[in-house]
Amino acid sequence: MKPLLLLTALTLGLSPALFARFDTIVQKSGRVEENVRIEDETFSEVTFRTQRGVTQKLPTADIESISYSRTSPEFSNGMEGIDGPGWEPAAQQLLLASTDEDLDDFKRATALITAANAMLLNGYYAPSAGEFDALLNDYRDSRHRPAALLGLGKALLYQSDFSAADEALKTLQTDTQARGFDQVWSLEAEFFLLLSAEAQGKSGLLEKYTELRMLTQGEHDGIANKCALRIARLLTEQTPPDIKRAVPLLDEIIDGRLHTDVDIVAGAYNSRGQIAFGLGQAALANKQDDEAKDQFEAALLDFLRVQVSYEQVRAEQPFALYYASQAFNLLGSLGAGGADADLHSRRLRATLISNFPDTEWGRKASNE
Repeated sequence: MKPLLLLTALTLGLSPALFARFDTIVQKSGRVEENVRIEDETFSEVTFRTQRGVTQKLPTADIESISYSRTSPEFSNGMEGIDGPGWEPAAQQLLLASTDEDLDDFKRATALITAANAMLLNGYYAPSAGEFDALLNDYRDSRHRPAALLGLGKALLYQSDFSAADEALKTLQTDTQARGFDQVWSLEAEFFLLLSAEAQGKSGLLEKYTELRMLTQGEHDGIANKCALRIARLLTEQTPPDIKRAVPLLDEIIDGRLHTDVDIVAGAYNSRGQIAFGLGQAALANKQDDEAKDQFEAALLDFLRVQVSYEQVRAEQPFALYYASQAFNLLGSLGAGGADADLHSRRLRATLISNFPDTEWGRKASNE
């Protein structure tokens, strides 16, 4: 260190090595706090020290993300791989990091919530619920507490434990008001309470999804797009299906995919593909072969997008694989889909049966 910088550090009472590496805070406004050291995190505020040794605080509700410079090999390796095909070993690395007593509690909590969210996204609902519950019990003041309550509610909902799911989601809504969480958490909880009601066969959900979508559009488009997907699917399940209203909703989600949860985007591609596939079948029945080809090709592109680009969304994979296989098969019968259409169809079917044997679509493919 240069003499002047060393003197400054000593004058401020700082270790010369303290800011050898820095943390970074990204705020929702887009402002970035660089060259800082995080000192503490709670559900209400994040405390950090600047390079000049000044302690500052930011409301947790204003923070988009935080990256840490000084962690551990398990933490850094886990974070690096958690969004890719090697997510599972990455999650295990993060779970190890969450038990590392040499790490600050807030870093251990970050490792735990990141692993739990990856497990939830990839369909490991019971294990993810256990990790969310661990975070809620072990890190009661963590800035990740609202995310853990939401994750727990979702994991329980996806296991059809509706009563426990609703309890977790209502707790999130109560805590949002009592503890000053960002209001977006209450809105997220409201969406999943509606999804729980839908799964339980309750009525009037189309109107309630529409109301929540209107409330969140513009400010919370991720939630608005969640509602749009449910509205589109309810419209296509009507008799007769209301395709004219459903397709623009799905297009809107796909157009805004960079700002929407990946499971919702994958669902939108599958739903749009399903509509095109149905239109292709209708055209084929009416001997409109050219129209059928166009619709089956559009459907195939959507299903393959799910299979290739959203591999981590396991809940949407079986449907996409089954119908991509069917689309290749039908295109082949129409002299389209390429020279290897039949081969591609058989490979997709084999992948479905091998990787998702216990799903509705895996069993259907096995029995055909």
